[in-house]
Amino acid sequence: MKLQQLSDDIGFRTGIKRAFQLFLAGSLLTNLLLAVALTLADRTHRETMVPPEIKKGFWVEDSKVSGDYLEQMGLFLVQLAMSNTPISAEYNARTLLKYVGPASYGEIEKLLLGNAKRLKDDNASTVFAPSQITASEKENAVAFSGVFSTYISDKRVSQVQKDLLVRFGYSGGKVYILEMRETDPKLPFKDQDKKAG
Repeated sequence: MKLQQLSDDIGFRTGIKRAFQLFLAGSLLTNLLLAVALTLADRTHRETMVPPEIKKGFWVEDSKVSGDYLEQMGLFLVQLAMSNTPISAEYNARTLLKYVGPASYGEIEKLLLGNAKRLKDDNASTVFAPSQITASEKENAVAFSGVFSTYISDKRVSQVQKDLLVRFGYSGGKVYILEMRETDPKLPFKDQDKKAG
């Protein structure tokens, strides 16, 4: 009875009819339910980086990924970093940076964009031709050994042997680069010595 009396009182004071009062109450209830749903919603963003061309099957579990995945993903990323022209270098650098983890982003960004600027200024192109790929599931890393060539116009001005390491991290369904550097061909997975400065 009190609800009816309250409804009549609201209708009398505001001029709002009972049907409209029920509509307003329903809208208020819907807004409350939406607010609760938004508060409880899972906002996890998951991204899984997959090599653009998959040549072998691979697996991912807990904090490890298969050697085949490391090889395929590492080769894709090394080609982005090392095989460039004055026109493609900056685009390739920015594409590679999408795969870099936050802890090493600044260092790798500086290296890649500096290299892109140098290639553009010198009008040079580079090509890395890997001859050996060694993956370590234990280290979540892959080592590459190959020939790195530099060209200016159509002339090769340099050809050197390079050994590279790409170390990955894996968290929350995303594989990302922890480090990318030159390495010792005899001990490719050994941690780089930090020189005191």
